[in-house]
Amino acid sequence: MLVVDTNILIYAADSRAREQATCRALLEQWRSRPEAWSFIQALLVAPGLLLQVESDRHRQAAAEVYAQCTGLAGNLLFDARTAILMKEHGVRRICTRDMDFHRFPFMENA
Repeated sequence: MLVVDTNILIYAADSRAREQATCRALLEQWRSRPEAWSFIQALLVAPGLLLQVESDRHRQAAAEVYAQCTGLAGNLLFDARTAILMKEHGVRRICTRDMDFHRFPFMENA
């Protein structure tokens, strides 16, 4: 299983981003239809897709992440929320261009 960070989508759409070609190629590799909404619809019905929402394990996962990664503040809290949801659902791999995710020792960058 793999999480795709929002920055991959942003860079793929931003022609000024130096990461655009790499991110766009990843999206092209993953999608099966040319229109953006069709792509989203295809993702939503994909059998391997899991929308990560809080479960009864959320507090436990949050406590574990905050214990492992002290000093989280500001923009890192948004990344921490993603990391907590990943840990909660047993997901270790993330596709991202955000180097801050290296702070979370249980994650593997795809």
